[in-house]
Amino acid sequence: MSEDVDLGLRFPKNHDFSGKTVGQHYKLNRRIGLGGTASIYAATVTTTMAAVAVKVLHPEHNQDPDLVRRFLQEGQLAAQIRHPCLVPAYDLGWIGGRYTVFELVEGRSLAAQIAEGALPWERTVPLMLDLLAALGALHDRGVTHRDISPNNCMIEVDGDTERCRLLDLGYARVFEDKGGLVLTPPEASESMIIWGSEGFVAPERLRGHAGDYKADIFSMGALWAAMLNGQRLLDARDTDPVSVAERIPLPAPIGAVLVGALDVRARRYDNAATMAEALRAAVAEVVAAEVAAAEVAAAEVAVAEVTAA
Repeated sequence: MSEDVDLGLRFPKNHDFSGKTVGQHYKLNRRIGLGGTASIYAATVTTTMAAVAVKVLHPEHNQDPDLVRRFLQEGQLAAQIRHPCLVPAYDLGWIGGRYTVFELVEGRSLAAQIAEGALPWERTVPLMLDLLAALGALHDRGVTHRDISPNNCMIEVDGDTERCRLLDLGYARVFEDKGGLVLTPPEASESMIIWGSEGFVAPERLRGHAGDYKADIFSMGALWAAMLNGQRLLDARDTDPVSVAERIPLPAPIGAVLVGALDVRARRYDNAATMAEALRAAVAEVVAAEVAAAEVAAAEVAVAEVTAA
């Protein structure tokens, strides 16, 4: 194996360019994330003093055409597909290193939240609807994410309100050309690497199937199950995800949506929009049942009071 090929398979070098400036006016204040191909910094735009996030490609990858192309495409996708629950890109360049400038999201990773234990289903539903809306914006443009995991989700808090945002389009790809996107041309041949995070990859992808919309839905279901369980699913090749989902104590309509995300491809939701629609309908059904039960209880109390009088 050549040196260039082997680089992409090693653990990332511990690059830290904090204190340096890229693109002439993006001052890297501190490193806030380290991945296999790039680091992310909290940074300041020296001309406006605005706070931003800057993703810098590890320099040993600067001569790898596939990684550079993927890095550029991530910025282009984030700039052209806008949604409040995605993270927009503002700029990209190569002066002082290849970099992409994003909105700086202040919050807590979903991975850190899950590490503290399972979340009640009532709290997870709004977070899931946020993430499905973000994924839906990608699917509407023909793009699959391919790396949905707790590490790529951030919870923002504004008073008593939470919002969950879907991060990192580094492994995203245009699955279906719906027009309107202007991107660096894709690689000539399809990589055999399975992009994704362990425990969140659809089982069919582990067997060589393309990372399509339904594969993203499985990842979203695995993410939801991790929120509800406080831990990720086991390897989908060795464990039946549906049986795991069915053991989670949930109202029947909510549980049915979770199963519909983790089920075999033929019975899985087609895309983010159909799953979101099903989840909203399930919530409405649960609320209606609770209202009906409360009305029955109130009527029984009234009857008892009249009888006692």
